Amino acid sequence: MTAMVAAAAGVRVPAAATSGEVVRMRARIGDRLVVGEDRVGEVVGVPSADGSPPYVIKWLKDGHIAMVLPDQYSRIVPAGRAAVTEGSGAAA
Repeated sequence: MTAMVAAAAGVRVPAAATSGEVVRMRARIGDRLVVGEDRVGEVVGVPSADGSPPYVIKWLKDGHIAMVLPDQYSRIVPAGRAAVTEGSGAAA
């Protein structure tokens, strides 16, 4: 979904998405990684000192642990904030 289409549909779009600004993903241990609409994992390892990907993730649904290189459909939710998935409207 492009930023213009999302805005027209009433979806809140980050300013960076409309300005063309590149926003680098950074995470800390304890943050949540949300992939798509239904996959949420806890960051249990960050190999790089600056917090950039890849991350070691423990998926909440099944406990599987994997090294993950997030794509453009992923987002980091800081520890202590609710990870709301788009389809459910509920905190994960």
